[in-house]
Amino acid sequence: DFTGRASDVEDGDLSAGLAWTSNLDGDLGTGASVSSSTLRVGTHTIVAAVADAAGHPGQAQASLRVRGPNAAPTIAVASPADGSSVPAGTPTALAATATDDFDPPLTGQIRWTSSLDGDLGTGGARSVVLRHEGMHALTATATDSDGASGSASVACTVTPTPPTVSITAPADG
Repeated sequence: DFTGRASDVEDGDLSAGLAWTSNLDGDLGTGASVSSSTLRVGTHTIVAAVADAAGHPGQAQASLRVRGPNAAPTIAVASPADGSSVPAGTPTALAATATDDFDPPLTGQIRWTSSLDGDLGTGGARSVVLRHEGMHALTATATDSDGASGSASVACTVTPTPPTVSITAPADG
């Protein structure tokens, strides 16, 4: 729904004569308000134009982005590589990006989880120490402003770290 108002010092209220157009879809109608449910997907420049009795033109414009059905964000995990392994107790780099068809990049809002360790925190890049040995499903998830969530997972196996052994020998004597 679009609503506009036009007036002129000599002619008064000209709102009923507004002609509405879209740079993508052409004529939308005339009058103080028009409605359209058929605007195509894209960024429209909507113009409301009118001329007074002497033919002097006036107009106003607004930009409107029409989008299709909401799509979930796309997540790409860069690190760790799917199927990789790390020794227990060592830092593991997590890195991913999140893009959306409407929202700005959501990379900073990525939530990381592990199937064995639970919540790993938020952010596009972070370093964590995975506590449990075994195969972890590491999942990066982001949610857009319309509530759609996208995620991607990789498998990473945490391998046992052999114990450290040291010997203290008696002094020769």
